[in-house]
Amino acid sequence: MSGSFSRGDSQPSRVIRSVGRAGNYSDNIMVRSFVFSLTLLVGFLFTSGAFPAEGQDRIAAVVNDEVISMLDVEMRMKLVISSSGLPENTETREHLLPQIMRMLVDERLKLQEAASLKIKITDADMKEAEAFVEHQNNLPPGGFAKFLSEHGIDRTSALAQLRADVAWIRVVQQTIRPLIKVGDDEVDAELRHLRAVAGRPEVLWAEIVLPIDVPGHELEVRQLIDRLVQQMRDGANFQAIARQFSQSASAASGGDMGWTAEGQVDEEIDKALRHMEPGQLAVIRTLSGYHVLLLRDRRQTAAVEGSEAKITLSQIFIPTTGPEAAPEPLRQQVIDKATAIKDSCEPFNALATELKTPRSGSLGTLKIADLPESLRSVVLSLPLNTPSKPVTLPSGGIAVLMVCARDTPSDQPQREAIMRRLENDRVEMISRRRLRDLRRAAYVDVRL
Repeated sequence: MSGSFSRGDSQPSRVIRSVGRAGNYSDNIMVRSFVFSLTLLVGFLFTSGAFPAEGQDRIAAVVNDEVISMLDVEMRMKLVISSSGLPENTETREHLLPQIMRMLVDERLKLQEAASLKIKITDADMKEAEAFVEHQNNLPPGGFAKFLSEHGIDRTSALAQLRADVAWIRVVQQTIRPLIKVGDDEVDAELRHLRAVAGRPEVLWAEIVLPIDVPGHELEVRQLIDRLVQQMRDGANFQAIARQFSQSASAASGGDMGWTAEGQVDEEIDKALRHMEPGQLAVIRTLSGYHVLLLRDRRQTAAVEGSEAKITLSQIFIPTTGPEAAPEPLRQQVIDKATAIKDSCEPFNALATELKTPRSGSLGTLKIADLPESLRSVVLSLPLNTPSKPVTLPSGGIAVLMVCARDTPSDQPQREAIMRRLENDRVEMISRRRLRDLRRAAYVDVRL
């Protein structure tokens, strides 16, 4: 095979997507031909574990009018296997090759789209991207180049992935992000949701996302997922695999999603996380594709709506156990007097002084998050200078509470964070659609 692309080349090939038909994939026969071609390619090239040196300049695929060489495929295979901790064998290569080819095709499409928009990637941009990779992987300055050298990976081929990522970020910033607007009503709705789930159990988790853009790729993606999950169970690094394979925005941080309250994510993911134990992996299928979930930790958080807010609180406490326990008739008299006081804490505190019951009177200024759960839920919804209904306390007693003052911090920082998150979610969704449309319109020719 020649090392350059020619429309008249007589070598057999498999065209996996139709030419110039944006929005339409080739039929299932073409998709099956692509998978079959890759299977043959694996058998031909990877039986010995590497490409023959004399074949590395051969054409592996053509994307529109640009070539992907066998060397490009081999270098990317080495990079993925080395950085992900996967075993170096023929079976691994067979499972990875379809995804490797997809990566390389997508990178060509990203770079071509950037070029069509006259976006330039400078040396300074690449140095910054390389430094970011080193930071994300806890490598010292120059550690990325050393890693490539130690694993026999061509630096130019490795930097091609970074260049495509930088180019696509610029494409998104220039063409998608300026169009994204999140309204105050959307932020308000998200704030209401966060307040509704406040105080619920939280999970610390991570994800790997592989979307299904074409129904014919379902089996291929599922086999890759199963292989990656098995390797992670055998000790491969989740974060490294997420950075290489995940097609979610979280890939840059190794799939990390941080602490999330129950009910704050998609229903299918939320349901799976609730039934997982720390350290456990799970695979779920959603409408968009496959998700590999890793539950890192679980906690019952004390964070609630207004957890940074402070209140000045008073209470009338009536002991019901021990030597100081009030007799039943007296308890009701005190409750009736306390709940009859309206509009001011002064008579409420005066009643506490008059009754001389222990732990009654002003409790001072407290953070809501520091209150016991049994009191926190009461004072959150209690209007100022209004007695609460009697609250039975676990410590043995009955309390009537009154909030005398509130100091609630501005929710503006939280609103800004919510707006950024909603914007980023929308940008990610639209950018994935943009790349999908580029794939659909592209001419992709995989050659044997």
